[in-house]
Amino acid sequence: MINELIILNCGHSSDSGLLIAIIPAIILAIWNFVLNKKIEEVKSEGQKEIHVHKIQFEKEFVIYESVWQKIIELKEASFHLRPKFSFRDKEKTYEEQTNENVQKVVAVGNELISLTEKNKPFYDQQVYNELSKIIILIRSEIIEVQYGDRKKAEYWDNGKETLDKLIVSADLICETIRKRIRNINANANNQI
Repeated sequence: MINELIILNCGHSSDSGLLIAIIPAIILAIWNFVLNKKIEEVKSEGQKEIHVHKIQFEKEFVIYESVWQKIIELKEASFHLRPKFSFRDKEKTYEEQTNENVQKVVAVGNELISLTEKNKPFYDQQVYNELSKIIILIRSEIIEVQYGDRKKAEYWDNGKETLDKLIVSADLICETIRKRIRNINANANNQI
């Protein structure tokens, strides 16, 4: 660099001073252009990532909303599975009422299973695991209601126990969904 300056100064005193001033300005302009280009690329990638996270959050939120609605319906229908625990239509026999109640639980349960399995890749694995537990619980309850001996106290005790487990399981799913939504929000805020 010193040799270049000396050479530049040797022959052309006025031109060389101008050249010495222009070259660093050109280098800085190019450097500035390259940095701005890189900043724009990074911003673009960041915007894409934020967009993907937003879509993911919206998709998960819709799934959780739908799943939670089905859990509420399933809890309500399950409380009526054993008519001793609920009011029954006096126009219907005990068996008719029980069959109707079982069909309601089966229908809502199938809707929950469909939502759970159809959307499995789009939401958190821990939520899926908890939903699977509640589905297994309800399947067991349906089998017991259909084939259990309601003349035994154990039948009614099991029904009460299942309802208690259902409430606990639904609350656990609720808390798992809440945690997941908080985590998604926290991650989104960290990326902005």
